[in-house]
Amino acid sequence: MALRIFWHALRIAFGLMWIAAAAPKLQDPLQFTMEVRAYRMVADPVPALVALWLPPLELLMGVLIIVGRWGALASLWMSQLLLLGFTVLLASAWARGLDISCGCFADGGDEKADFGLLVLRDIAFLIWGGLLIWRARLIARRGDSA
Repeated sequence: MALRIFWHALRIAFGLMWIAAAAPKLQDPLQFTMEVRAYRMVADPVPALVALWLPPLELLMGVLIIVGRWGALASLWMSQLLLLGFTVLLASAWARGLDISCGCFADGGDEKADFGLLVLRDIAFLIWGGLLIWRARLIARRGDSA
């Protein structure tokens, strides 16, 4: 029972992480557009498009992961793909010596990112998501509800 509660708590916390990432972007899409643009990876109008579709996707993934049904496993896989992309993006910014805000959570563009720590953080998030996928697949194979 305690182990089941532990896995539920991990899954809920992971979903809340995505909701926490989405919330400031949804509140200030213009700021998020500027943060995406600062990475200098894509030309206009792509940063504005990213600012429109990424926050609702993060919010939806977070909710589906928390609910634990109706696409939770697909949302976990999608989160892994996004985290992998974010990790590559952060590593690229780090390698290019950019002095910009991460745009990850509610830093509002004022705080410059320590990209080395952010890459490590995203690797930890990838491991966390990977463990949740492993657990979900194990449960699906056994036919349990967890």
